[in-house]
Amino acid sequence: MKRTLIISALVVSSVALAVWWLPTGSQSRASAQEIGLETLVHTDYWRALVRDSGPHRARTEFLRITNDDWLSLGLKHTIAHAFSQALYKEVGSDGLSYCGDEFVYGCLHEMMGQILVENGSSIDASRVCLQHPDRVECEHGLGHGFLAFSGYEREKVPVAMEMCTTAGALPALRGCAWGVMMEWYYQQMSGDFTLQPTDPDAYVLCREFEGAARAGCVYNIPTLWSHETPPATRDATTIASIAKRCSELDSGDREACARGTGRLIQGLPATRSVESTSLCVDGFPEATLQEACSETLLEYLNQSSSMNGGDSAGEFPPVATR
Repeated sequence: MKRTLIISALVVSSVALAVWWLPTGSQSRASAQEIGLETLVHTDYWRALVRDSGPHRARTEFLRITNDDWLSLGLKHTIAHAFSQALYKEVGSDGLSYCGDEFVYGCLHEMMGQILVENGSSIDASRVCLQHPDRVECEHGLGHGFLAFSGYEREKVPVAMEMCTTAGALPALRGCAWGVMMEWYYQQMSGDFTLQPTDPDAYVLCREFEGAARAGCVYNIPTLWSHETPPATRDATTIASIAKRCSELDSGDREACARGTGRLIQGLPATRSVESTSLCVDGFPEATLQEACSETLLEYLNQSSSMNGGDSAGEFPPVATR
């Protein structure tokens, strides 16, 4: 499996300068673009913010910075993971009360994973997520944690998938199984939020699973395929190629792949608009796949606008840890 970086090798120096951007005086109005993506996806920046300003003020600043159309929903989700990891490292599981529903629950995903890794089997994963208003998103976070807890070896992926089943996770496309696959490829809980992996054998791995595990695995494949193209050149041609590859999968896997393509379209600056549903229609030959792609694309576009900030934290009950 080949992994490449989407940002420059200047991450360390960028984070070293991050204190300049901490919210004091006029500096608190710096935009996401002014701060820089290489800083925003680095946990050290957010840790300094939580440490110096406290978790409540840090969350307020996190929401202000990410309320920026310069960032796609996918990037905001990744930044939310980085912010959440910083919360956990600074204030532990108490940081859960500062995770809201914005950016497709990126903060919750990371926090639940971190809690699970630290506490392991002492947490009744099923019970914890039953308390959450969005159980599927909570269980997605557990998927991240199950893989990180099991280890980042290829043979541990089926182990983490089985943990999803044992925990009683719902068989949802974007639930626990997809969390496992995201963590396997992106290793976000390790602290690196910059990986853009490719894996020519991704579908081979997916075919080892059944049911929700297989669907969650296939759902992630279009994003992996997109990484074969340099970020600046990912456009409608990229989507057409990916749609063609989806259509060549086993018939039972094509819908999950089409939905993953819809998610991907939303994340590309060149294709991020309601009109982009035409890419679904033009790319997929079957009406059912066109609809699956379009439906997921519109869902993410709606989430991008409705979850673009806002203070919805504090709804999650405390988690008992050892």
